[in-house]
Amino acid sequence: MTRPEITHKRDLTFNDWVRENLPDSKTGFWVSDIDFIFFNGKKRTLMLLEVKQHGSNLRPFQSKLFAFLDGIIKKGKPKSFTYFGFCILRFQNTCWYDGKAWFKGKEISEKEFIDFIYKNF
Repeated sequence: MTRPEITHKRDLTFNDWVRENLPDSKTGFWVSDIDFIFFNGKKRTLMLLEVKQHGSNLRPFQSKLFAFLDGIIKKGKPKSFTYFGFCILRFQNTCWYDGKAWFKGKEISEKEFIDFIYKNF
């Protein structure tokens, strides 16, 4: 099991600061976060994961930005690494407990996702 989250609550102070103090997206400056980076240095595996809840999709700028980052990593990764790409885990509601889930566009159960992670990371 991974280390428990410390706060159990996301603090948006820095997000608010970014919105108030940094350039507007109209200038070409885009800001986004990536929800998770799965990395195993021993197995030499890497995956970027964006989680979307309530059936939402990536915003158009996120699609472009994450495709750009995905391409850079694919081109520059060491041959000894396995890169699973930039992946989206989309929940019908909030998690497996209250609806369906899709990983890389295919429906996936909680057990199947866990099995994928344990097998590859």
